[in-house]
Amino acid sequence: LKQLAAISHPKPTIDASRSIADAVRLANLVAANIRSLDSAACARVIAVIEDEVRRAPRS
Repeated sequence: LKQLAAISHPKPTIDASRSIADAVRLANLVAANIRSLDSAACARVIAVIEDEVRRAPRS
């Protein structure tokens, strides 16, 4: 809980202005549907994103 509080932003903003179209679509999809996701769905989405971030080449 402390870790969540340290990184928590109740109303986060995602700057997708220089992102590829699919990243903008992802940001909008999450923003539009976040309230309908239960804890299990959130955990699955988080796991996928964290896995993709780990696999992404470092710039």
